[in-house]
Amino acid sequence: MNKTATLALLVGALLYAGALFAQTPYFHWYQLNEGSGSVVANTATQSGMGSIAAQGVFTNGTGVATPTWASPGGLGDDCVNLNSPTAFLDSGLDPDIHLNSSDFTVELLVNFNGASQAGNFLFAMCTSSAIEVAILVTGSNRISLQVGTTVQATGSTILSDGNWHHVALVYDRTAQTATGYVDGNTEFSAGSQNYTFSASSKVVYFNGRTTSANGRYTGLADELKLDNTARSTSAFVMPNPGSGGGGGGGDDGDDGGCVASTRQGLPWIAGLLLVLLATVRLDKKRNA
Repeated sequence: MNKTATLALLVGALLYAGALFAQTPYFHWYQLNEGSGSVVANTATQSGMGSIAAQGVFTNGTGVATPTWASPGGLGDDCVNLNSPTAFLDSGLDPDIHLNSSDFTVELLVNFNGASQAGNFLFAMCTSSAIEVAILVTGSNRISLQVGTTVQATGSTILSDGNWHHVALVYDRTAQTATGYVDGNTEFSAGSQNYTFSASSKVVYFNGRTTSANGRYTGLADELKLDNTARSTSAFVMPNPGSGGGGGGGDDGDDGGCVASTRQGLPWIAGLLLVLLATVRLDKKRNA
């Protein structure tokens, strides 16, 4: 193999690796770019994920509810204000089918809009009457992990400051840990977490039930993501700073949120790079 062919191989392999690991298949990626209406697009990359709803619908628990749209968002131009009406997003995903044997990460951007959200839920895997796993806002406006009826762990950052915050829950099934993050910083880590979701469970955002008003979140919300990997903090995309939240960027700002870094991806790329560089050096020696 001559030097030109080897270098071409190197470039092609790196481009392939970048394309391979730039897209982690999500179950949900609601960018909330619509700016109006009660139905939002699920723009997730869903290859190999099975049957996942192509859209999410805001509801009040009994019927469709159109949230108040606001601007700017945590990223991009738009977000939803769930204060009036008090709506939540029903995603339609059955976690027992997709997550009973895998890791998962849920991410969302929230702005409490200067108000207390104590007792409200940011995310839940739940039935119509019971919570299985959820992110709860405590009485001190910190995030906590609730499993069943028990709060397992609580963070330290107060979120009712009127700013946008990135909130994430990362579940590692092998290690049996559930770790909560605010703005990329660890808030809590709970061990001995072995989740098995029931056949009747669903995924909802900004409520603790699939029906009824059970701790509905009433602040601003943007950029909701869920996938079946334990994502690293380097893959999190933070909101733009400041009390106004997003601003600028439009759809381009939202689209920047798809850069992914799984636990396996980056070491694989580094190993490939070392092998190909070694090939170039050997080729030079042969042609010397």
